[in-house]
Amino acid sequence: MTKNVKDILISVFCVLIAGAAALFILSWDEHALKIANLGVFFFKLVPFVFAIMAICFFPFEKISTPVKLLFCVSAFGVFFCYGVAKLIYYFIEQVTYEEFYLLLQLLTPFIILALAFALRCGGMKSKDVGIFGAISIIFMISGIEDLTSQYVRIAIVPGYQIPENWDWANHMTVFLGRVLTKNEAYIFIAVHFVIIALILYLAYSKNNPLKRLLKSKGVLENNEFNK
Repeated sequence: MTKNVKDILISVFCVLIAGAAALFILSWDEHALKIANLGVFFFKLVPFVFAIMAICFFPFEKISTPVKLLFCVSAFGVFFCYGVAKLIYYFIEQVTYEEFYLLLQLLTPFIILALAFALRCGGMKSKDVGIFGAISIIFMISGIEDLTSQYVRIAIVPGYQIPENWDWANHMTVFLGRVLTKNEAYIFIAVHFVIIALILYLAYSKNNPLKRLLKSKGVLENNEFNK
């Protein structure tokens, strides 16, 4: 079995796992605005993780440029023809906030995947796309959008102030088991940005201890995922 065939099979396997997990989550009782526990939180990330792996493993360098361009347009087409259409429908029908939020919860990771897909089609290494996926999802769950949305309200609503308790930020609440205060939310967001910086440092700094250890063990030189 050639390396390309092996990579394609791994990619297809990852797609199947991602698809099966996504279908299960969409029909799951726990697929709700409120996150029951950390197990539910991390399980909801499974489709994203395997989709990123599928993108990383697939040998895009063997695909012609016109086909890769069509792939990228198709990825945009899914968001445009389904996501935008459904957002318009939800606006017209004035659906509940939970329905709207769950749609955004589906579309936002898809945008990250579409960007990762485009990066791989453009020639970016699997390792770099994997890191992009990791830091993007950490950025997404960091709570930065919750913070910026407050400043949008401040700019629009006269006299609006950021609430002292962030009872709407369920992805934060699930980590501490209680509603975070404003200052705790700031720390929560900052920690995620520190993690992103740490990932980038460990991945790309030539002198970090982890990279020296991996080189001494011959891991980096022999790891084909790094190519």
